[in-house]
Amino acid sequence: MRSSTAILFLLATTSVAAQLTDCLPPVSQAELDINNVRAQINNGLQHFEDNGDAAYQVPKVAIGEPGVHSIYADGLWIGGYSSDEQLHLAAITYRSGGSTDYYPGPLRTDGLAESNEDVCEAYDNVYVVDRSDAILHREYQLLLEQVEAGADPSTWMLSTCQASKQEPEVVFL
Repeated sequence: MRSSTAILFLLATTSVAAQLTDCLPPVSQAELDINNVRAQINNGLQHFEDNGDAAYQVPKVAIGEPGVHSIYADGLWIGGYSSDEQLHLAAITYRSGGSTDYYPGPLRTDGLAESNEDVCEAYDNVYVVDRSDAILHREYQLLLEQVEAGADPSTWMLSTCQASKQEPEVVFL
């Protein structure tokens, strides 16, 4: 994978910690290694910190060598008022005490901010995507739109497959 085309997608949603006592805090993480930057990305929405060590390095140096860390940690804070004018806040505070206000996975659609350990574990992922994945997704969406508009897929599938034999680029179907 070329680091210059790396894109990280994080799948994390907010939930009220007290209602997710069955879920463990998210632990999935990945390294963003792009444009002379090395940064630790975590699924729990606390970035650039790795078990108490700074993990945002610019310029990046070889692993194990001392480097400059311009950011110690980054955490997301979201607040707002409920319909009964109560202020609610979800925040990351360096995971002090090992707890978090953010858990991976979807919230229920019935208004309850509940989940369970199996759901949290299934969504505790950081997905690393490169440019070719983004191109593939876009091409797929464009082809679906053409089919929904009434296009006959056999016409463009044949020409696309033939073009791939003549060109050095990968053609996505």
